Amino acid sequence: MLIEFSVENYKSFRERATLSMIAANLVSEDKKLDEDNLFEAAPGFRLLRSAAIYGANASGKSNLVSAFKFMQKFVMNSVNSTKPTNGIDVEPFVLNTQSTDRPSIFEVVFCINSRQYRYGFEVTKHEVLSEWLFVQLSTKETTLFAREGSDIRCGRTYKEGHGLENRTRPNALFLSVAAQFNGRVALSILGWFQMCCLVSGLSDNQFRPLTVELLLRQAEGTGIVDFVRALDTGVGSLGVKAPASEGFGYDFDPYGKVTSEHNVRDGNGHVVGRKTFDVTESESQGTQKLIGLAAPILTTLRLREVMFIDEFDARLHPIISRAIISMFNDPKINAGKGQLIAVTHDTNLLDKSLFRRDQIWFVEKDKYDQSHLTSLAEYRVKNDAAYEKNYLQGRYSAIPFIGDLSALPKVKDVVA
Repeated sequence: MLIEFSVENYKSFRERATLSMIAANLVSEDKKLDEDNLFEAAPGFRLLRSAAIYGANASGKSNLVSAFKFMQKFVMNSVNSTKPTNGIDVEPFVLNTQSTDRPSIFEVVFCINSRQYRYGFEVTKHEVLSEWLFVQLSTKETTLFAREGSDIRCGRTYKEGHGLENRTRPNALFLSVAAQFNGRVALSILGWFQMCCLVSGLSDNQFRPLTVELLLRQAEGTGIVDFVRALDTGVGSLGVKAPASEGFGYDFDPYGKVTSEHNVRDGNGHVVGRKTFDVTESESQGTQKLIGLAAPILTTLRLREVMFIDEFDARLHPIISRAIISMFNDPKINAGKGQLIAVTHDTNLLDKSLFRRDQIWFVEKDKYDQSHLTSLAEYRVKNDAAYEKNYLQGRYSAIPFIGDLSALPKVKDVVA
């Protein structure tokens, strides 16, 4: 489970920005939110089940997700995908001469099996400048390892790292090296990163193979069908068609492709049969998105995973977007304590009956084109405030400021 994620000097985030899933010390107008939308990660330590991130176009919202994606990818692949002479594909803030050559910093705090870790690193386009891993034991943090350039020092309790210090290239992470040598802690941390699910709402096809795989399993397949059917898509059932079958062209994955079934009725409205369709050819873009998202959403809910969805509201009706958020906020449905971070423009979700103030975040660029991340909990907001109305009125900033459109050339002048 995710506790905090921080990034500095990456793309539009020049200064340190921290997304925290730690529940703030506040009381909602609807007290039920203070019970349902939180879960206890440890005695007296509560985390949020979901969060929504708002901001104008080009404010940097997607860059926050991109920062986590870079960290995930570098942790997973820095040993295998980079050669000794390769650079590091990191993008510092380039609109300030003092930032271009500064390192980019990434840090995440998370829990694995009730144990809290803090891991991070500083990188340039050429090398890893520093790297650290701490574990929370009782009320104190213990250093597992700390790295400054080529100087890597392992703590006494981090025995799996001893002897590997000289095996780490300047452009690779020590954590990844330890995992390559089957270090138990390192492997568990890489496993946590691997289980974090990052989805673009504009290109969600990447998870359709997983949906197909689960459809082929009876229990999981039933859950996916129930999920899609419950969201009023009109789909009666889902199936998988073998790749070689005639009439079905492009296949999502090696197993086959998703098909949908709809009822066929006679003139009196009675069901007399079912008709099978190719999902990509016959279902709406919104239904296709739900089918693509079904597997990662249900897996996240079941396995205590973390899910980021950029452009969450794209191709989804606001009521369906709200229903998905409500699933994560419902302790009965989300018994596995999965977490959802949704980047969205859907202001219908800015509702005090759906979110606590600490679940709502805003990204805004300043006059220097630097992005800043702020929680609604940091504002002085009354419990009965109308979040959506206030946001659209600019009280929380993070909205676009429209220029004088009347000054644009008239169409006839442009054509002429």
